[in-house]
Amino acid sequence: FVLIVLKQLLKERKDLRLVLMSATLQLSVFQEFFPGCATVEIPGRTFPVHRLYLEEVVATLHKTPQFRPFLGPAFAAAGNEPDEKNFKRQVATQERDPDQVCGYGWALQQPMTRERLKDGCYKHDVLQQGKGTSFDIP
Repeated sequence: FVLIVLKQLLKERKDLRLVLMSATLQLSVFQEFFPGCATVEIPGRTFPVHRLYLEEVVATLHKTPQFRPFLGPAFAAAGNEPDEKNFKRQVATQERDPDQVCGYGWALQQPMTRERLKDGCYKHDVLQQGKGTSFDIP
């Protein structure tokens, strides 16, 4: 969207100069969108990109106790709070709890079993939904 606006703006403002930098830009697509643009290629090292899925990140963070709070309340509560509304209510009302996971800090010491991981992913998705946690709070 921003590039569309910039392209229109460049047509209207001849004094405007645009510099875009990207390590992952597809040059041919960019040149088709901005015909006649100058390009500069700076050689450098490339680094491999590794895909990590949520389950892998959770398992990795859970291995190190000081990183466990970064998993958030969904993975802390996983396997311990079967009622979705109670979970949302606690997250909404205990957001500033000193344990950093809405009062579920006591559960961070439990092993991350396959069942807890599955439940944590579900609860994480619940928290990521557009309406958040407040719509279930009376």
